[in-house]
Order: sequence, then C-alpha cells, then structure tokens
Amino acid sequence: MSPCYFERIDAHTFQPTPHTSGAWNVTEQHIAPVFGLLTHALETDRDSRRGAGTGEEPLPITRISFDILGTLTVADPMEISCRVIRPGRAHYWARTPVELVADEPVSATGHGLTYSVLHDVEGPVGAVSQALTVRPLG
Repeated sequence: MSPCYFERIDAHTFQPTPHTSGAWNVTEQHIAPVFGLLTHALETDRDSRRGAGTGEEPLPITRISFDILGTLTVADPMEISCRVIRPGRAHYWARTPVELVADEPVSATGHGLTYSVLHDVEGPVGAVSQALTVRPLG
C-alpha cells in the first residue's frame, strides 16, 4: 500500500488511498487530506500563471475558504481543476472544486493580493515593521 494520501492518475485526477479514511467511517475520507490537496492545487495553478519562468512574482494567497457540501468516499477517484474567477495584477480569485461524476461535494476558493513593506509603524501594540498594503484595482 502506498504511504501517500492520494495517487495521481493523470494531471487532474487523484485516487484516494485508505490513509484518507476517517475515524468514524473507513469508507469515507477525512476532510483534512482533501483540504491539503485543494490548497496544493491552488498554489500550483498560481505558480504556473505567475511564478517561475513568467517574470512575475506570484501573488501570495491571503485567504482560502472551503465549502463542504457532501462526503467523499475512499473508493472514488476525484477530479480537481483550478479556475481563475477574477485575474489581476494586484488581486486574483481562483476556485478549485473536487468533482465526482455529476457532484461537487467540496471546493476551495483562494484569494491573492500583492503586498509591500512599509516604513515602521507605531501602533497600540508597539512597533510593527511590516504592514499589508492593498492597492485599488483599476
């Protein structure tokens, strides 16, 4: 048996291994390995669009939200693809669903923003040497 949570079938399809099973029902996947796989898919897609070889610095992912709409079985392969909903230089929004035949039981949505380091800022909790800057779009 493979020591991995998933075995890659092709570029977008993954077969869960028994290591993904939950404690209450061994035929259903625990959600944590799926969240890891979806996060990896968001990062990989982001890096392919704005990363090594593109000349652009990849935007850091600043927020990921997960929607759980159903269960995933250990036996069924999962198709994962990433769709950019809103591209941009300073902000982007991408969605990565898990697809099973006609069902989409889990999805992840990632937001990325540019950032820059500002001068030291004095605040109510003391000095802060870095601050997040959100530039307006347009």
